Amino acid sequence: MLMKGKIQKEENSMNTANLTEYLSILVDMEKNIDLQNRLIASINYKMNQLDSEQMEYGKEPMPPTEEKKSSSGIILIGSGFLFLFGLFLDGSGSSGQVVGALFMFIGLVIFIAGQLGNTSRNEQINAQWKQYGQEKEEYEKAAASWQTRREVLLVNLRELEQKNEQSKKALQDMYSLNVIFPKYRNFVMLCSLYEYLSSGRCMALEGHEGAYNLLEQEMRMDLIITKLDRAILQLDEIRSNQFALYSVVQESNHQFVKLLSSTEQMVNSLQMMRLQGDELNARIADLQKNSELAAYQSECTKKELHYMNRMKYLTGEYDGTFFNSPSGE
Repeated sequence: MLMKGKIQKEENSMNTANLTEYLSILVDMEKNIDLQNRLIASINYKMNQLDSEQMEYGKEPMPPTEEKKSSSGIILIGSGFLFLFGLFLDGSGSSGQVVGALFMFIGLVIFIAGQLGNTSRNEQINAQWKQYGQEKEEYEKAAASWQTRREVLLVNLRELEQKNEQSKKALQDMYSLNVIFPKYRNFVMLCSLYEYLSSGRCMALEGHEGAYNLLEQEMRMDLIITKLDRAILQLDEIRSNQFALYSVVQESNHQFVKLLSSTEQMVNSLQMMRLQGDELNARIADLQKNSELAAYQSECTKKELHYMNRMKYLTGEYDGTFFNSPSGE
């Protein structure tokens, strides 16, 4: 009862124009928080995809194992021994010439075969090293690309998560002024309340002809959608009955595509450079400062300060101090 009395007192201190402005601020805050949540979810999804992609790379290719050269040395020594032994027999007399010639021939054949075998093995080893070089280059290229993409996404994710926490805190501070009854403190319902007042269908929140009552009637008659995920899926269908929600979601969708595209552009520009370590982090930070996402977050921070100051002024909590000026300056 005490909270309801405070809500009614603060609402009655605001005229319809001020109340409409108050609701427009809350709608914009809810829109930005929902947009940030969608961006965070999308970036997390992309990072999970990258982690799965990295697993497909497998382990770094290993260099080929060269055959031991001792076997070729043994063949060389063995063929030489046979040849020399045959040569010795050949010089020992007529009886040993035939046997000696045979040993010399066998030694020569083994030597030639060994040399041909060595040539073949060397060709195989060279081919293996060439293949290893190609595989290693492809692996390093893919790994560098993965690392770059993940670092860019991670930096943007951290920035968004930090901004998201700040925006949620700011929104709760605005709700704590207790102008809006807790039941109606969500994106979809605020859009309907704002539309009722801005279109002139209602002049206040409470009362028989108030926005709360009209909202409850339309919900009971199933004329409006109160779940955001369902509204997004049926966006074209809500255009006539929930135009404010339709317009805000359309704007949010446009920003979502724009900001996500900006992140992808940053990823693509850095992939071409194949940077690593501190050099990569420095380049990411440099691009981050001038990105669409950084501009969006800076704008959100400025708007939140302005909104909080403006709300305090509209609800009569403006105390004349610098930070509570109605203009938000």
